[in-house]
Amino acid sequence: MKNYLKYPNVYILSKGIKLFFKALLLFLTVLILASMKSLIFQQNIFGFYPFEFFNTIKTTIENLYSLKDGQIFISHMFKTISISYLTKAYSYSMTVLFSALFLGVIFAFTFFYMYIWLPLKAKRLVRKIISILETLPDVLVIMSFQFGVIYLYKKTGLKFLQIYSLNTEVYIMPIICLMLVPLFMLIRIMITLFDEEYGKQYVDFARAKGLSHLEVFTKHVVRNIIYSFTQYLSIIYWMMITSLILVEYLFLIKGFTLLLYRVSPEIFILGVGLILLPYSFIILIVKLIGRKIGVPQHG
Repeated sequence: MKNYLKYPNVYILSKGIKLFFKALLLFLTVLILASMKSLIFQQNIFGFYPFEFFNTIKTTIENLYSLKDGQIFISHMFKTISISYLTKAYSYSMTVLFSALFLGVIFAFTFFYMYIWLPLKAKRLVRKIISILETLPDVLVIMSFQFGVIYLYKKTGLKFLQIYSLNTEVYIMPIICLMLVPLFMLIRIMITLFDEEYGKQYVDFARAKGLSHLEVFTKHVVRNIIYSFTQYLSIIYWMMITSLILVEYLFLIKGFTLLLYRVSPEIFILGVGLILLPYSFIILIVKLIGRKIGVPQHG
C-alpha cells in the first residue's frame, strides 16, 4: 500500500483492471446462467445440446447490442414493446423494495432500542416471539394481510387498502408485506449481536471506568453492532429480492422481477445488472457512513 501511495496512477490503474475483470467474470457467469436452458432442453425435450447452447450465447450477445434500438420482445405476450416498459417496471419494483428495506431497518432499530431497556424476563419472551415470527413463510404472511383487509372490508364496508394492482399501482400493502420479510430477521440479528457485545470484556472495562449504561451503549456497543450488522446486508438484500418476486405475483404487480424469467436471456442479464447496481450503491454508502462514525473497516 505504501508503494501505491508513491505512485497513485499505478494504484488507480490496478484497481480499474481488477474491477474490469470482476465485471467481466460476473457478465460471463450471468450469460452462461441465462443460456443454460438451451444446453439441456430443446423443444421441451431433455438432453444435451452444446451447439444450441453456444448459439444461444451468440444470439444473446447480439440481442444485447440490439437493445440500443429501444425495443424488447416479450415471448409470453408475443409482442415487441418499448424499453420504457422495462424502465417503468424497474422503477416500480425498486420503489417497493427500497421503501420496504428502509422502513424495515428503521422499525428494527426502533424496536431494538426499546428492547434493551426491558427487564430480563420480558427480553426472553420477546426473543421467543421473534424466533416464531421469523420462521413464518412469506406466503403465509402476505396472504394473511390480504385476507385481513378483505375481512375488514366485508365487516365494515370500508376499503382500507388497495390489494391488487389491476388498473392502478399499489404501494402500501406490498411495502408492508415485503418489509416484514427482513424485519424479524433484522431484530433477531441485532438482539444476538447485542447479547454478544455485552458479554465482551471492553463493556465491563467501560462500566468499571464509571460510564453509564447509555454511554457504553451509544459510544461503544452501537458502533460494533452496526459493523456486524452490515455483514448481513447481502443476505437481507437478496432475500428481499426473492420475496419481491412473490409479492409481485400475489399482488398482480406488473413489476420488474417477473420479467426476468418471462422474457429473454438478454433481459435477464440486463435485469441482474440493474439489481446489482443499487446493491453496490448501498454497500458503498454503508462503508462511507461506517468510516464517518468510526466503525472498524476490513477489506
